[in-house]
Amino acid sequence: MELYLQKKYGNEIYFITAPASVIQWNQKEYIDAIGDFIIRENIREIYLVNDTNCRFISNIINKKKLYGLYSEKIVEAIYIEHFFSCFKSNSLLEKKLKLAELNINFQIEELMKPVVLGLQILNNHIELKGIITTKNENSYTEINIQQLKNI
Repeated sequence: MELYLQKKYGNEIYFITAPASVIQWNQKEYIDAIGDFIIRENIREIYLVNDTNCRFISNIINKKKLYGLYSEKIVEAIYIEHFFSCFKSNSLLEKKLKLAELNINFQIEELMKPVVLGLQILNNHIELKGIITTKNENSYTEINIQQLKNI
């Protein structure tokens, strides 16, 4: 995914990758290290990226076997919560796009919690962005971020 994104956004970008774009925000040492890195490198934008062909998204939508991973549980919970309002009668591609979007927004909500990085993001005026990719079609779509302002 990193090389794919560098073709669009250049080489001067950093990546934090996680299965299904789900970071375990409750790991304090990890979050502290990310916070220190953001300050040290003067990061001004954070992109949360999810690909529509992510194995986790595909397996959940297609009701394939899951393995109990944290990222699977999060994405599956999002899918179940929004099934009737967002997924029931949509095409497979529409389901993948919507689940990727909902997952990115969920990750933003988690990221913006004060005990995670929310205060640092607000105090340093860091811009949050979401991107849904469909790598096999060379497609990038920026999505609206429902950034929480009142934390």
